[in-house]
Amino acid sequence: MSQSEAHPVSAEERSVQARSRGNDLYRKGLFDAATKAYFEAVTLSRNDPAPLSNLSAVQFELGNYAGSQLYAEKALKLLQSEADTSPKKQKLFLRLAKAKLLMLQDAKSVASRLDSADSLHKSAMIVSLLYRKSFSIVDPTRETEPEYYPVGHDYPSPELDEPMLDLKQDLSWLFAGIGDARNFFATLIHLRSNLRIRGTHDSKRFHFTLLDLKPAAIAKILIMLHLLDQTYDTEALACVVYVYGSLIMPAFAYNRLQQTIIALMQKLRKGAPLASWIYVSKDQRNAILRHLDAWKENLYGKYDTRKFRERGVIIARDKQIDRLATLGPSEVRHLPFCEHDDALFWTYGIVMPDDKTLLKHESELAELVKDLDWQSEGLPVADQKALEIIDATWKPNVTLVDIDWDTVRDGGNSKDIPDFCFDSPDVAQKLFNPDEDTARELGVKSFWGWFIMFFSHVSKSIKDIRSRTCVELVVSEMNECLERLRYDAWSTRGEKQGKLDPALFPRTYNRVQISNIPDYVGGALSTFLYGVPLLHPDDSSAVISRILLNWPAFKTHERFLTEYTLLTDVTSVEKHFSVKLREDSSSLRNWGSDALELQDYTMWTVGPSKSLRGDQLISREANEKYFQAHLLKICLPYPRSIHVTNTGVRSPLNITVLFRLIGQFHKIGYPAHWLSEVLGNLLEGTIMTNARAPRKEVLTIKEAQKTYPSTSMCIKPWIAELSTLVSIWKDVLPFGLLFSNDLIPNLNAVRQYTIKFPAPNGYSLEKSVFALVFLNSAQGPPPTNLRATLLDDEQGDRSESAKKIRESGIHVLSTFKWTQETRTVSFWLRSDVVETMKQDDWNAYLWRLDSWGRVTAGVSVRDHVVSGPNWIGEKV
Repeated sequence: MSQSEAHPVSAEERSVQARSRGNDLYRKGLFDAATKAYFEAVTLSRNDPAPLSNLSAVQFELGNYAGSQLYAEKALKLLQSEADTSPKKQKLFLRLAKAKLLMLQDAKSVASRLDSADSLHKSAMIVSLLYRKSFSIVDPTRETEPEYYPVGHDYPSPELDEPMLDLKQDLSWLFAGIGDARNFFATLIHLRSNLRIRGTHDSKRFHFTLLDLKPAAIAKILIMLHLLDQTYDTEALACVVYVYGSLIMPAFAYNRLQQTIIALMQKLRKGAPLASWIYVSKDQRNAILRHLDAWKENLYGKYDTRKFRERGVIIARDKQIDRLATLGPSEVRHLPFCEHDDALFWTYGIVMPDDKTLLKHESELAELVKDLDWQSEGLPVADQKALEIIDATWKPNVTLVDIDWDTVRDGGNSKDIPDFCFDSPDVAQKLFNPDEDTARELGVKSFWGWFIMFFSHVSKSIKDIRSRTCVELVVSEMNECLERLRYDAWSTRGEKQGKLDPALFPRTYNRVQISNIPDYVGGALSTFLYGVPLLHPDDSSAVISRILLNWPAFKTHERFLTEYTLLTDVTSVEKHFSVKLREDSSSLRNWGSDALELQDYTMWTVGPSKSLRGDQLISREANEKYFQAHLLKICLPYPRSIHVTNTGVRSPLNITVLFRLIGQFHKIGYPAHWLSEVLGNLLEGTIMTNARAPRKEVLTIKEAQKTYPSTSMCIKPWIAELSTLVSIWKDVLPFGLLFSNDLIPNLNAVRQYTIKFPAPNGYSLEKSVFALVFLNSAQGPPPTNLRATLLDDEQGDRSESAKKIRESGIHVLSTFKWTQETRTVSFWLRSDVVETMKQDDWNAYLWRLDSWGRVTAGVSVRDHVVSGPNWIGEKV
């Protein structure tokens, strides 16, 4: 007889064994396996509260707070006879309270709250007030505006494919940094071609959102769309060619441009629809009108035709020489059979129209230049009479000048035309990139022929699809626009115009084309946090980007991803950002090889929407290290050159990116109490961490994977800002926070402040690399090496004086706004910190975070900080 037969094991004993097994698994972090063991214990002993309490605990760790609440309540029901003060019940009460707080009381109300207009509006308000630090912080002797690029230098890329066209629903595109709209125009051409092949049964509607930071770019596109809408009007088409492809234009084209500008200005001022298929909101119109008005007035006479063409050709020639030196002669292509037009541009700076138009408008000039050709010893000699005619009758292409940029470049004192890198031969060649056989077959032997062919196709495409198309024009910074669109809180989608109703505009897109804008605003992190959430949820959709600014800095695409996301392989990126790398990305052709072309486009589509399993999550400790590393990377970027190089990597993000990352991690399944703990530990001001601030300008995969010895690190210099931001963001996060309210201020104690600074001391402030620094002068003069003073690790300054500054003598803000005209910084901060600084002898400074040099002299907080309203709008 076996021992088990002699002494049968009771259900209660087996339940205890199952619980014990579950406890072992729980301690090892194997929560799914522990759950199964606890369920076994419950079924064996249904009146025992212990396994129910265990189930509540393990479900809490898995982030299933509703389940944790359910089992805690069941356990408490079985413990009714015990006093509420018993340790068992107290533990359950505490866990129950935490679960309810993390769920914000009820999961369904959380979901509805996130979808509500009030919550979405609040989220958008936060985005607009506390954004990444991409403000125009500019030296008054240099530019106060981002530079204007009126022409692109890449080949037009149509953004559509067969899987997208096979979809049954309407289609939508968003082009960010639209520039000269070549990709949009190419998409229209290919869309029309595909629709003609598919026949009349395809009745989809199409929506295009064209976005640019520069109002001048949107104004120029609006002019071209207005002209292209006039199908078969040859002078309208000719005007488009000159606007798009020439430094200067003949009188007939300039007059047509002026008529177009006047017509558009009248509609914009009246608030009238611009066309049945073009939408520009009332909020956007004034910015566009300013540029149209300047162009109508011929830039107020600042530039004459001679200066425009001479300087334009010199700049174009310099850029061509640079391209030849960089790429080599074999890579700089020319249009076949266009030698005469090439000579015309480099000699006179002009593009000549077709013979019929020449005969009608420019017969005398045509006769003078008809025999112009290249000489064996260089440029042909210009005919003086031809120059006189051009300078007297032709006009500058005013759309090449952005009045905002032109007003401030070189301190506003430059009388030279802007360096807009405009090269008509290159612009024409890029439209089709034809070889000799193609050119011979098509019979095209002039720049004009290629331009007309391209824009004729665009005009016909508009004619064919405008009845079912909306083109929405938006002036905005990309990340802000994408996030506002995501939350349906974009103010430019307010009023209905004719048949165009913004309430019906798409909130998701089949294509989000963002080119290389991420190079300037956060790299791959921007692509994933802002672009991907706008994708239509099917695998035919794509967000498309490329690296142009600094591709030589990255030897592999994985290193590029590591630099911005701190995740070191594609699989980890796909899991944590709910994306999937599309295998038809052009950059994949040489992925992993030395021939990798990072300038090629990479396409990401939406990944699985379901949450990650517990075994797919990184550990709780690794999760905390991940967010600590991001904070250190944002606050303590590695020193870098202030000069633009093709290996320089920008560090433009501020602390608010942590909240977007936390929201993303919660969305994919990371437990809310893990994420709450991350914030709570940071807010204590001193962390135990095995992460470090960057030790190289470009993070390597090995560095990102490295686990340093654990050390105590002071991060108090950033806690005033972080605690303020947590207070603002806590109502937007999709879960409650478990730490003490004493760590963050009440919203009525968060106020807006402004400081006026003296002129910056020779530094250029055009890049997003600045911090607002407050120093207690009682602790000595400003540090000569601020980064070392702030850096509390083996490579930082751990002297007693530096320690004292970190502990109580400095506050650093990454989130603020600079207004160049008044040299004023505005920011939001907890009022108790500001009042304490006012009572003592604190000074405020602007500091660079690339060279880590001080930008301004200090100004007294007591005397120069002006208080504004609090966060909830009260003027205290």
